[in-house]
Amino acid sequence: MQLTKAKVEAMYPLNFLQQALLFHSLQEGVDQGFLRVKCVLKGKIDIEAFQEAWRQNIQRHEVLRTSVHWENLEKPVQVVQKEVSFPFTFHDWSAYSTTEQNTKFDALTNSEASASLNLTKAPVLRILLIRLSADKHLLLWYCHHILVDGWSASIILQDLMAFYDAVCSGENAAGLPAVPSKKSYLNWIKNQDQARSKTFWTDALNDFETPTLVGNRRQSQKDVENNFQTKSLILSQEQSQLLRDFSQRNQITLNTLVQGVWAILLSRYVEHEDIAFGTIVSGRSIELPNAALMAGMYMNVLPMRIRLTDNAKLSDWLKSLQIHQAKLRAFEYCNIDEIMNSGGSAGGNLLFDSVVVFENMPLDNIRG
Repeated sequence: MQLTKAKVEAMYPLNFLQQALLFHSLQEGVDQGFLRVKCVLKGKIDIEAFQEAWRQNIQRHEVLRTSVHWENLEKPVQVVQKEVSFPFTFHDWSAYSTTEQNTKFDALTNSEASASLNLTKAPVLRILLIRLSADKHLLLWYCHHILVDGWSASIILQDLMAFYDAVCSGENAAGLPAVPSKKSYLNWIKNQDQARSKTFWTDALNDFETPTLVGNRRQSQKDVENNFQTKSLILSQEQSQLLRDFSQRNQITLNTLVQGVWAILLSRYVEHEDIAFGTIVSGRSIELPNAALMAGMYMNVLPMRIRLTDNAKLSDWLKSLQIHQAKLRAFEYCNIDEIMNSGGSAGGNLLFDSVVVFENMPLDNIRG
């Protein structure tokens, strides 16, 4: 790790999910943590002001100045640098036809996808801005999941637009509230009642003896290759509205309904009424001022243990799931490895191999 102390602002350990992502990124094959955020920007853009907005955004969010290091270290760490360079590329394709632009975009994205990010060199990102016409641009932001989660994209893009507006208006500051540092977040966790959280998870997983495993019903995990496939099911607007109407009538969220349906499906598939799966939380629903403004890898996976009974009324059962979800929020900072070792759960072994991700990040219609 070739970094001088004078250039380092802070150093933090990797959390459990980050360590897992690092392990997978170091395996041969496609890096599943490599992410691309694509945005259509409408309106004229001042390129110099846009670059300055990114520079200020990078200074605001320490994760955008962070690199990951593991070689010759007992445990991997993430290092925040005081200052970093800004990898920005601008392409003007406004003179090309739509067909030509599409061809150039395909060639560009294919070459970018093959060029992996260097996790050990901050910033772990690349920014490309493509002008399609005078008032239409494409923003491509390449980053890695080990440092940013889905909520981070919304936070960083919102702040980018605020900085851009401030620069264009000649203002010195965007007037954004202060963001808690990673250190503040870790100190907050350190000050939590660990005995209380252990008691909660011990009770939540008490007598859960049979892990809910889907992927190894026919073969052992050692024989399974890292082959990733995508299956899509797109609901019509009418179907989606029916689900929203059902949720509103029964005073539950759409997320609760989706989790309930997944629980029923899992129960029938594994032929067991006591099942578990992973649920994704933002990690920001904590009593730390301005925690919702933090960009980084704060999302977490928590075990959702659900019991199904034949005599329960569906609406009442779904409401009980939502109540349980609300209780989980008070402990969403707990690492899954600590939860599995809390006692009362399948002997500390793997509890599940499926995860439900309900995305409701406010990425649409970000304005600047």
